[in-house]
Amino acid sequence: MKNIFIFSLILFNTFLYSQSDPYSLQERFRFGKYLFDSGDFLRAYEELNYYSTNDTARLLAAVSLSELGRFSESNDRLRSLSFNSDLSQISRFMLYKNAWFSDDNYFLQNNRSTLYFPKTYSDSVQSLANMYNLLRRKNLSDSEKFLTPFAKNYKDTIRGFYNSVVYPKAKNPVKAAWLSTIIPGAGKIYTEDYGDGITAFLFVGVLTYLAVDNFNADHDFRGYLFSALSAYFYAGNIYGSYSSAQIFNMKYRTSIDNDIKKFLESVNYFQPDLW
Repeated sequence: MKNIFIFSLILFNTFLYSQSDPYSLQERFRFGKYLFDSGDFLRAYEELNYYSTNDTARLLAAVSLSELGRFSESNDRLRSLSFNSDLSQISRFMLYKNAWFSDDNYFLQNNRSTLYFPKTYSDSVQSLANMYNLLRRKNLSDSEKFLTPFAKNYKDTIRGFYNSVVYPKAKNPVKAAWLSTIIPGAGKIYTEDYGDGITAFLFVGVLTYLAVDNFNADHDFRGYLFSALSAYFYAGNIYGSYSSAQIFNMKYRTSIDNDIKKFLESVNYFQPDLW
């Protein structure tokens, strides 16, 4: 009885294996789709690339190449899907997404021919183009026109980004330098570098006091020494305030750019569903 059970189990497993060949195109597609959903794009491409007769597999293979930074190869496959395919519109959108990542400004901004432009996803393409301009601070239209292509649930967030870029919370380096010329450390306070500002005020003030005190006590050498040190740190405080404003502006811009990029990642760069 035991031998009959074992023999039946072997036959059953053999039957299952014959019904599900792991090397069949169908199984390779399922495995490739699983790898794609898992973010393993290199192995996903290797599996999906075998399924040349299935448009979905071809699209996923092209997107996998895009995720790997192989934009030229991805574009070749996307163009082959741009015509006579149920996935032509999403394939065309992906061409624009690749242009965004490969910094192909001409294609992203100017290529509106019927050859590639996906009318179904025209708002998504224009959203990508607008965010491209926002990050590069150029060709920015008025706010309402700029916000037109974006989905309603994104507009408040993007309006905030737009205002931060067009009306930046910037510091004027010349103003910072002049403030520190009048009152040592005031320029650093203006650039919100409070610790250095207070330190500069106290340091220059103490050295100046020591210089005056020594001159009044007829200690000329020490008076000149403290005067020289005071002048040195006073000049350094002016230059430091000018640089502090530049650093503030750079950090501010970097912070805004990082916030924009995080937002774009969270919405997958306005990419429509692949299905």
